[in-house]
Amino acid sequence: MAKHSVPLSKRQRDFDQLEAFSLDIKSFNELYHIRLTAPTGHEINYYPTSEKWQRMGRWYKGFGDLIEYLNEVS
Repeated sequence: MAKHSVPLSKRQRDFDQLEAFSLDIKSFNELYHIRLTAPTGHEINYYPTSEKWQRMGRWYKGFGDLIEYLNEVS
């Protein structure tokens, strides 16, 4: 199975957009896994290479959807 890849420049723009929410970025490791705490207190795991994110045990797809969710709860 081929791994979906996103250019590093796009990953950096995504990371910069998340910083705008002044969230607690818990990790940004070599696998591009970002763990952050939303304003609701829920922990979110975000994987920029696949644009998948997890909140409260449920998986979602799309960076735009993540930003939309964070805007709603801010």
